[in-house]
Amino acid sequence: GQETEKTGIFDPKVLKERIVAVTFDANGTITQVVDIPPGQEDVPFETATTPTHGNEITLMQQFLGNLGKFNNSKEANR
Repeated sequence: GQETEKTGIFDPKVLKERIVAVTFDANGTITQVVDIPPGQEDVPFETATTPTHGNEITLMQQFLGNLGKFNNSKEANR
């Protein structure tokens, strides 16, 4: 698992990472759980991500969503 942070247009920065190897027997029962030290992993990456709270909106949605939200300074003084 990874916890990442994305700032602007830059690639995500990994904040925390943990790799755990879980071994199962033929019945599907866990027989062993081992933490893999950083740098010693030979694990294929899964591209699926865990959804996080908040909305992911496009630049166009941000722009259109702000139309009409701000008052002109002349209108605010009336």
